[in-house]
Amino acid sequence: MTIRNYGTGSIRQRSSNSYSVRYYGPLDSNGRRKQVEESVKGTRKTAERVLRERLSALDTGDFITKKKATVKQFLDRWLEEYVTTNLSEKTEQGYRQLINCYTGEFSNRQVQTFHGRSRGCSLRRLVA
Repeated sequence: MTIRNYGTGSIRQRSSNSYSVRYYGPLDSNGRRKQVEESVKGTRKTAERVLRERLSALDTGDFITKKKATVKQFLDRWLEEYVTTNLSEKTEQGYRQLINCYTGEFSNRQVQTFHGRSRGCSLRRLVA
């Protein structure tokens, strides 16, 4: 029996030319590791390559989880991670206004009076 290190993952064959790759993903909000399982079509060598890529991405911090996020959540994260560090404050403010305009940052009163009115946002402004 081979002794493996923690975090090396595992591969098992599901059917002909289909493998299951299992490894531990990044820590969640509770500080626990969640087990991730992916299906890989192809040979065992392909599955081994995929597993190495995922583990390498975890080690370097480049791993991207496949959990679903809303457009609003994605854009807020983009604003915090990229815009605030790489662009001017005025540009950041403009981006925030556009994002809030198109993703619906409204109070309950504004939503009730919105029926039939324009939000004041123009798609031409976004494209141009």
